[in-house]
Amino acid sequence: MYLETESSFGVNLLQQFPINGSSFVFSPLLIALALSLVHAGSKGSTKKQIANAICKGANDGQLIQHYSDLSDSFAKPVNGVEVNLANKAFANKKFPLKPTYLTTIKSSYNASAENLDFKSAGQAAKTTNDFVKGQTRGKIPEIIK
Repeated sequence: MYLETESSFGVNLLQQFPINGSSFVFSPLLIALALSLVHAGSKGSTKKQIANAICKGANDGQLIQHYSDLSDSFAKPVNGVEVNLANKAFANKKFPLKPTYLTTIKSSYNASAENLDFKSAGQAAKTTNDFVKGQTRGKIPEIIK
């Protein structure tokens, strides 16, 4: 439905990274899913800019439905192929997460969020890595060093 916008988003994102002959792997779709979590908690021009980047032409309801459907589709194995998403937002503890936000991302994207103390970088990295390791059944043991 929004293939052109998602493709454009991916190409534009790739152009932002200096590859310099090294290996580099990322998923524009999963970055867009992460941005849909940010969109759920945003207001005003920030919300509009995120929507325009990941789902141009969609209203809020359509954006939520689109990324909700994508999240649901990943949860269902096809031909023995299973995709495990580590779909969680980590926010600075200085900005407490609102219960309405937590409810929205849980019901819409089967995601969660947690406040962390980023001044304790080692503990914040451990919390994030433990979550990702658990969600990916150990396939990605460390995402942050």
